[in-house]
Amino acid sequence: MSEPVGSFDAMYARETIAEAARAFRYQFKRYGLLFVGACMLNAAGLALIHLFGGKHDAAFFVIVLIVMLGPMFLLYQYFVGPRTFALKLRLLLAPTGRVTVGPNGVVLPIRARELLLPWSTVKTVLERPTLFLLVLSPLSAYFVPRLGMPTTVYEVLHSKAHVVAA
Repeated sequence: MSEPVGSFDAMYARETIAEAARAFRYQFKRYGLLFVGACMLNAAGLALIHLFGGKHDAAFFVIVLIVMLGPMFLLYQYFVGPRTFALKLRLLLAPTGRVTVGPNGVVLPIRARELLLPWSTVKTVLERPTLFLLVLSPLSAYFVPRLGMPTTVYEVLHSKAHVVAA
């Protein structure tokens, strides 16, 4: 990483990790309509196959399985997903460590070493009162706690943050 903008000692407390997991639910606000639309499209396809006398063979039952499991998966991700995401973060992130923010990305402390997240891999930065959530994909994110964060680091993360209602 080239010349860092700033660095500070961060503490990844259980409460902050839980808040990051709850904040990561934003993916349903962003992609939820698409997910629900896909489930409805699958159900409509199943109804059309049945209505027009399609064969009830193995392919039909695969479609029935998809139509049944799609909404259940969405409910699972919405209610259980944050807990599993928090568990993943607790296992991966070091309880305390040095966070460095630079022009190339963010360096986070993980258990055995450091993890560099280049800005090119960070799709969205969400600002919350106690953290910045760095979203890499609809299924992956890391966060930087704001406690003890220097002003220069805050300004860099704030400039990249998207305003999303909590």
